[in-house]
This record gives sequence, C-alpha cells and structure tokens, in this order.
Amino acid sequence: MNDVDVLATFIKAMVKYPDSVHIERKVDERGVLLLIKIEKEDMGTVIGKGGKHIHALRLLMAVIGAKNNANVAIMVVEPENSIL
Repeated sequence: MNDVDVLATFIKAMVKYPDSVHIERKVDERGVLLLIKIEKEDMGTVIGKGGKHIHALRLLMAVIGAKNNANVAIMVVEPENSIL
C-alpha cells in the first residue's frame, strides 16, 4: 500500500461522501505533496476541531515518509464552488 492509498483509506472512513475523495500526488525536490480534494461539507470533518484530525493525518504521513526517506506533506484543497 502506498502513501496515497493509506491516506485515502483514512479519509474515506471519515467523510460523508467517500466517493468524491480525490488525492493528487506531486513530487518535487522538497519531497511529496498530497493534495486532498473533498466535498465542502466534509472539510470540517477532515480538519477536525482545532485541526486535530488533519494534524494526526500529517503525522501519519510523516511517519510513512520517514520509512521511505521522503518528506511527505498533505494539504486540503478548498472546493472550487466554495464561497468564503
């Protein structure tokens, strides 16, 4: 199981709309960036109160990255149809 599959498994278990979860993987000289795209309604669930859920997910990805000698970061992308 790679980093995208692990992250997708956790996020799909958390959200109301698991079929709309999309994770994009980008690699550059600084490491790996995983972009999480989810429904607007699921943003609060993934981020969590005080950012606790996203912090735990980032820690998990950092551990997986360390095992593979890579810097892995994650970022939740704001939905395109969001009005803030």
